[in-house]
Amino acid sequence: PYLLASYPHVTKSGQTGAILEIRRERRIELVKEGLRYQDLLRWKEGAKLAQ
Repeated sequence: PYLLASYPHVTKSGQTGAILEIRRERRIELVKEGLRYQDLLRWKEGAKLAQ
């Protein structure tokens, strides 16, 4: 319960919030490692590359 404040998008029901948090963490970690581009392609988020 004390970690719930750290993950505002996650609720006890549904997976959408958990997936958002996982993708947010991946964005932070993979940009440091130079792998963000491959991750965007993996998630089929090519529209974000045009921005």
